[in-house]
Amino acid sequence: MARGDQSDEEKRARRKILRKHARVHAGRPVFCGPSRDEMRGAADYGIRRNGKVIFDNREKAEAAAAALLALTGERFRPYECPRSRRGHCHLTHDRSPANRLERERKERA
Repeated sequence: MARGDQSDEEKRARRKILRKHARVHAGRPVFCGPSRDEMRGAADYGIRRNGKVIFDNREKAEAAAAALLALTGERFRPYECPRSRRGHCHLTHDRSPANRLERERKERA
């Protein structure tokens, strides 16, 4: 399900999950942006401002992935951000072949 297709209730539930597990500032999730070195042109991590939510560690990212799977049925996997000096993580859609086959089976049923 695309995020635009979500009901208000699903959007609230998704925000609640992110507030519980993600790094939060003033009640809102913190998003990853370019480092000072990237902005000066002194470093290039091969990524641009991707706007992904920051999780302080892999355990919190995995907990959020499990909660989002239960809510939306979408599989996410955590990965460590190449920009991070302290090891923060993000979630990405899990597009592995095994998960694709599982999704296709569910769609046919």
